[in-house]
Amino acid sequence: MTAHDRPRRLTVADVMTTDVITVTETATFHEMSELMQRHRISALPVVDLAGCVIGVVSEVDLMPKEATPPTLHLWPRRSEFVEHLKAEGIVARDVMSAPVVRASASEKLAIAARRMLDHNVGRLPVVDVHGRLIGVASRRDVLRVFQRSDDDIRRDIVEGVMPHWLGIGRDTVDVSVAGGMVLLRGGVERRSEAETMGHLVAGLDGVVAVDNQLRWEFDDSHVAPPVEMHVR
Repeated sequence: MTAHDRPRRLTVADVMTTDVITVTETATFHEMSELMQRHRISALPVVDLAGCVIGVVSEVDLMPKEATPPTLHLWPRRSEFVEHLKAEGIVARDVMSAPVVRASASEKLAIAARRMLDHNVGRLPVVDVHGRLIGVASRRDVLRVFQRSDDDIRRDIVEGVMPHWLGIGRDTVDVSVAGGMVLLRGGVERRSEAETMGHLVAGLDGVVAVDNQLRWEFDDSHVAPPVEMHVR
């Protein structure tokens, strides 16, 4: 990676698993359970004949079969009704969760992570433009962003953020990184530059926190932006 390439944000394609075990909608309960046990996985994407993802079967979806619920007419809540249907199911189409929360390979990891949190899912099937499965990104995969080295994070800041994003010299700010914790020291011209740099650095892959100790010569926080004038 050259200095002009920095910082390159990691995408789903950088961390996803491409060797994915799948099932069709007619896979039986025993087949799915056996696949999960044999491959030590907790979920199986369900695909149609074209390879498009139509659902996901997880351990949670299979659990109602073991935990036999009480009689259906005694259940007032929708969640209990859904559990009953899954307990009665015998093939993938009966127990799978759908529609599927998915991702594309080109998406930034931060976007994928936010989608996982918003939908409370532990994995995202990764699909191409036609909806065909090309991989899976799990929470563990997304967390690999924090395995980036301190040296790599520092290079992103010194060779990318400072000269290319902010237009300031590499020697203007002293940057140190330890365990993903970034310390910024030195001086810049304006307060807005110091605050912007702290914000940009905090958003870099692998950064855990930023201690922004930058000084500034001019406090422009109360300066109104220039008003564009139009001559009629």
